[in-house]
Amino acid sequence: AALMPEGAYGDIAFADVHYGQNYEDAAKLYDYVLPMAYSKAYDQDSAWVRSVAEGTAKHGLRTVMGLHAYEGGTGDTLRQDIAALDGAPIEGICLFREGAHVMAWAEESALRVFNPLEQPVTALFAGGREILLDTPIASGEERVLCDAAPFDGLKAFSADGEVCIYLAQ
Repeated sequence: AALMPEGAYGDIAFADVHYGQNYEDAAKLYDYVLPMAYSKAYDQDSAWVRSVAEGTAKHGLRTVMGLHAYEGGTGDTLRQDIAALDGAPIEGICLFREGAHVMAWAEESALRVFNPLEQPVTALFAGGREILLDTPIASGEERVLCDAAPFDGLKAFSADGEVCIYLAQ
């Protein structure tokens, strides 16, 4: 079940009254829950994402964290949210929302990039260094970029500005 994050707080009354979601009851009903900890949508930081994860676990819930990976999020904010969850009592993460972020995979000395966005990806930066693109990565296109290491700090841009990108290593 996807749940609003307010139920993870110490006082669960708000989520109970406003959403009809009670984290203590949910522990008896669901195998897994996904708190929608969309940091940028709530104008929060990565420490808040971790507090939602820990608060959810305190209610005895097996947790998969829902993270902000759409408009307003960036490669940096997503990476920070994921890093904040290191060692947290969670089963995994789920990126919200499909088709709203660029996907990248580090493969030895190459980088595979898939662009599901409606606009082309015009620039990529890894480790503060621009990865030169012969042409923009079109909507729906997957491209393998050779000699693109290092892969830390991956950022993606379209003509509209920075877009969210997830890097799997």
